Amino acid sequence: MLIGVLVVTSSFSLPATQLTNSKAHNLSPNGSSGFYEDFSGTTLGPSWTVLSSLSPNHFSLTDRRGYLRYKLDAAPLWPSWPNYAVRSDGYPPSVVIFRSFEGRDWVLRMKVTHDFTQYSNGRQTPFFVVFKTGETGEYRKLTYLQIWRTADLLDRALVIEFVDEGVWVLAYVKEMSGLPNVLDTWYFEVTRHGRTISVLARLEEEQWFEPFSPVTMTSDADTQTIVIEGSSWYAVTNSYADYDYIYVYPAPSLWLTMGWTDTFEPYTCNAFPSPRWKLIFNGGDASQQFVDCSISRQGLKSLHLRGVAFSAVAARNVPLLANNIGLTAWVRIGSPRISSGLAAAVGFYWKPSPGRPNGEAVGRVSFTFDGKIRFDAASQTEIGLWSADAWIKVTIIIAKSANTALVWINDEFKGSFALNPDFVVHTQAVALWGEGGASSDVYFDAIRTFQP
Repeated sequence: MLIGVLVVTSSFSLPATQLTNSKAHNLSPNGSSGFYEDFSGTTLGPSWTVLSSLSPNHFSLTDRRGYLRYKLDAAPLWPSWPNYAVRSDGYPPSVVIFRSFEGRDWVLRMKVTHDFTQYSNGRQTPFFVVFKTGETGEYRKLTYLQIWRTADLLDRALVIEFVDEGVWVLAYVKEMSGLPNVLDTWYFEVTRHGRTISVLARLEEEQWFEPFSPVTMTSDADTQTIVIEGSSWYAVTNSYADYDYIYVYPAPSLWLTMGWTDTFEPYTCNAFPSPRWKLIFNGGDASQQFVDCSISRQGLKSLHLRGVAFSAVAARNVPLLANNIGLTAWVRIGSPRISSGLAAAVGFYWKPSPGRPNGEAVGRVSFTFDGKIRFDAASQTEIGLWSADAWIKVTIIIAKSANTALVWINDEFKGSFALNPDFVVHTQAVALWGEGGASSDVYFDAIRTFQP
């Protein structure tokens, strides 16, 4: 809610306690400024700026470890950021948290949970990607995408809108007044290619959707700024927004077309997730291959695989594409029971066929019991390290025309690898491996396919 004419009456200072390191990783294989922030530290790192010296609002990285909790207190939004001072109506402004990054071709992903369960007045938690600022009276954000959750007694909604050169272009509004007054968790994906901006959104346990068609902005700037704000009009509340992660990685034009996403939430606990997934090999004990409801990376469930006598392999079909195919998956492996050999793997699969009754792995990333991550090419190239009981993100893209796989581990680019063209052309499924013999318990979650 924006009220009154704003007058800048003082400058700001940054609290030194906010400027120590948190966990952030450079994602870029080409030197641009992609980043990965999972808020696992106890203070924000130096890439973030916090304007809070005039505000009663506050945030925390320790109230819920691994999250940035933005707490809503009695402070209105500050529409003239980056100027920051006392408002002419006497109210101190909300806390402003921001960081900039470079690039004209990128994908930004974010997960946030809102808790507006205790409220009696209006509040909102806007998240901005600001492409241009300027001198336009009180409104200094000129070109921006805004994603914001808003609520008062009778009106609750998620709003996604785009403003270009100070002019409102379009908006999507999802009314949430019919939902129970409980926490809601959202996933967002924002893609920029030159002047074109597109958005995907998903409420947890629902499907991804496109709020509006891609928009073309006037600005062609190379720098943009993420801005996090929030307000609770006039009164202190217990409402907050929990940001789980925000990350940006460079992406060539036409990087993503959504495929399917599986977090194993729809499936029955302690049962195999049929019929979407097929158990190609049962590991010698089919009872060890099931949906686990006690360990997860996203949501409440994951897929547990454990090869007892031999490998357990689960597969789910992907379209037989003429061009490229991509996969992201989270993998967690229990404590090693032996010192060598294969523990788990994730990749693509050429399903069994005449002459190849066991099928073939394609573009597979393997985890061995010596703590190393390898790409399954002829050279068994070492590309990283893993630790027991830690979730690891694997991204694999198969470029079919080049017979090449590109691999990322935890969003860090690890290189490109040659593939057997006979296998590439027949790739038909995503496959997950829990290896046999003395294998540990292996968990997979948030499996996603896309077409680059």
